[in-house]
Amino acid sequence: MVMSMRSKRAETELTGQRIVPKVPPDPMPAKIAPCLAKASSHVPSGPDWMYEIKWDGYRIALFISPDGIRVITRGGLNWTIRFPAIADSARTLGVGTAILDGEAVVLDEEGRSDFSRLQRAVGAHRFAVNTTEIVMYAFDLLYLEGNDIRDWPLEERKALLEQVLRDATGSIRFCEAIEGDGASIFNAVCELGLEGVVAKKKGGRYRSGRSKDWTKIKCLQTADFYVVGYVIAGRGISKLLLGRKEDQGLTYVGSVGSGFTRQVAGELFRSLESVREADPLSRIRGNLVRLKLPLIVATVNFRGWTTRGKLRHASFKGARVDDTGD
Repeated sequence: MVMSMRSKRAETELTGQRIVPKVPPDPMPAKIAPCLAKASSHVPSGPDWMYEIKWDGYRIALFISPDGIRVITRGGLNWTIRFPAIADSARTLGVGTAILDGEAVVLDEEGRSDFSRLQRAVGAHRFAVNTTEIVMYAFDLLYLEGNDIRDWPLEERKALLEQVLRDATGSIRFCEAIEGDGASIFNAVCELGLEGVVAKKKGGRYRSGRSKDWTKIKCLQTADFYVVGYVIAGRGISKLLLGRKEDQGLTYVGSVGSGFTRQVAGELFRSLESVREADPLSRIRGNLVRLKLPLIVATVNFRGWTTRGKLRHASFKGARVDDTGD
């Protein structure tokens, strides 16, 4: 369970128990472009860093003012109507003005964010079809009671956000900071089957756009799958269709269409075409080839499974001829 992880809350020295409304107030921005994390393959470590769980959902900003509640997406769209439970929870926080930064997610039975469930909950149409499962994990506070606090150090913004959400109920939750050895935290997060971590530099100010102070590191799984088909693009491969062996035979697990260089795509095409020609039972339809006797094994990185048993965010790493004799 995610919530069973021990975490240390961000600490700071505040001048008072609660921020005093500023008079006259700082202008409240109508929109704020979010601070974005740079992707990395390694976890920064040391006492200057704190860590948060990386949620797999929609990035949103929650605007609270006397004029009403607004939920704004990363791209600047007003999606308040799609997240009515979050808006309702915002009205119970007891603040006059605030801007919260966070992620809208739907959790599975193990407490992991599930993007496919979120998509179903929001719905493909203009209006949400099921929003009761959607929660917001708030991880930053940008404005409160007339005070623009984007220039405050991260730890102070985080501590103040925790105060604001201390008695929160419903669909808004505080995303706690985890402190300790970065590599150990990352490994623990990956073992739980989570998306990854976001490492944040202590003392950092909130700046829109990509920031070196925020780094995201995603957990990846690696496995081998049989190539059961492929899609041809020119003289190369644009997509591999994959299957895995189970008791009842091969089960289709989705496709991989990224990770190929032009050279690799061409080499795969030649290898797979030779296998197809050697197999008179293979069928071709347009640019789609299906193999009756899969002989090529592809190694793939992926970030988990959908509820329908398909690979999520798969990336090709390599291929070989099956030599197991199975």
